[in-house]
Amino acid sequence: MENYTTQDTTSELERVQQKLYDNKNISESYIVGCLYKDPDLMLDYDNLTLEDFRINKWKVYFEIIKGMKNEKFEHIDELEINLYLEKHLKLKEVYDNTGGWETIQLLANEYVNPDNIESYIDNNNKWEALYRKMESGQYISEKQLASFTDLTYDQIYDYFDYCNNNAFVKASNNLKGYDLADNIDETIQKLFNDEMVGLPYYNMPFLTQLTNGCSLGDITGLGAPTGVGKSTFMRNVYITSLINYGEPAVIFINEESCQKWQIEFIAWVVNNIFKKELPKAKMKYGSALTEEQKNLILQAGEWLKQMKQNHLITIVPVDVFNCKEVIRKIKQYASKGIKYFAIDTFKEDGTEFQDNEWELLRKNMTNIYDVIKPENKNLHIFCTLQLRTSDVRQRYLTKDNTAGSKAMANVMSVYLMIRRMFDDEKPLENPALQEGKALADIKADAGYKRNKNELDVVTLIDDKHIVPVAIDPQKDYLLVFIVKNRNGEAEKRQIVIEADYSRNIFKEVGYTSVPFN
Repeated sequence: MENYTTQDTTSELERVQQKLYDNKNISESYIVGCLYKDPDLMLDYDNLTLEDFRINKWKVYFEIIKGMKNEKFEHIDELEINLYLEKHLKLKEVYDNTGGWETIQLLANEYVNPDNIESYIDNNNKWEALYRKMESGQYISEKQLASFTDLTYDQIYDYFDYCNNNAFVKASNNLKGYDLADNIDETIQKLFNDEMVGLPYYNMPFLTQLTNGCSLGDITGLGAPTGVGKSTFMRNVYITSLINYGEPAVIFINEESCQKWQIEFIAWVVNNIFKKELPKAKMKYGSALTEEQKNLILQAGEWLKQMKQNHLITIVPVDVFNCKEVIRKIKQYASKGIKYFAIDTFKEDGTEFQDNEWELLRKNMTNIYDVIKPENKNLHIFCTLQLRTSDVRQRYLTKDNTAGSKAMANVMSVYLMIRRMFDDEKPLENPALQEGKALADIKADAGYKRNKNELDVVTLIDDKHIVPVAIDPQKDYLLVFIVKNRNGEAEKRQIVIEADYSRNIFKEVGYTSVPFN
């Protein structure tokens, strides 16, 4: 590490600050120039905000064009800008004092190329990050700053992330050892206080018992074929439990919109919290809703707003899956105290090309685990995965149903797979409705006709008595296969869940044993 006198350090600090200002001024001006040269770029880069700009001059120019686009101005020219500024006098004052239209023309005509806007934005993010590093008290030398010039924002992030994670590693090459009895009393007390039990699944006591719920430091995977509803399952079993226990969470989504999630949760609140009948299909036709139904939807909206006040559930849309970016966000939210995360759906990076995409998936899963494991951030993450479409009719699900999944499953603590119960696995008719007989008596009756592949579903009473469960052939059921379970045994039994997709009501009804073919 270089040493400087107080005088040298001060002068160097000033030079670094000036250089950062100059670089930030250039990158901000280039972005603004691109937007005025091609205003439609505002649609492609609508995530740009005032916070991306540090120089007041460029803040104002950005605010002007964003405001004009929001107010549907057809043209961005000198006349239209002046018309807009007549209603925004504070912006007009800065605009006039900084060259106004002449400044815009100079930028747009001579200096910038809209095709390079992504590069300008990346540079701007890079200089802003270094600015914030300096403001937080971290010293950056002129030599370091010069070395950062040709790096991207991602490379800068990786550099500081490496420095932070390895700050104390080089101090010693020796691993610290612990006696097995160290802090044993604390561990025992945690056991007695049920502190070793993970977050329960909503309406799923048996699944919770077998897997120990969603424990911190674990990855839970959920695989399902197309059309089964892995996102719906996650919402109704995992996310609703987080809401129920008041645990804030961040959900990364890349297959469904935020609006879709809002509709799904409105339905969940009405049917599960308010205990009222409102199928999702009816919600899509607002004009056909009764006043009572409209009021229920409005009340559900208010209920969800209460969740917002507590910052309970944060949705992060991911247009193109980028595992590095997801990990970065996980670290960011974890620093704010959030312990629970979900990815819907975990898939190969859209930003990288690799011949063996499953190897890339394994590496990404490993990288995520390195962040969330108990020795690091101690978080829980729930990931949905797509099963092979070729196995959509397979009855017994294993790790092999996800191509390359054996490698990924090694990283997970719990790996669940779900499929719908097939029609020939249900009874021909509901035996519980026959002549008022008990199910057990009907099954024993010589006259009872079984379906071809009918499954026997049972449940436990008082953890001792096994009793049969009536399956209604008209209802939808899901079978949950526990194919990997680091917290217990991978079960030969499959959990049976009654799934009311219309009202977002999922509940455990018992378990069965699907024959292994």
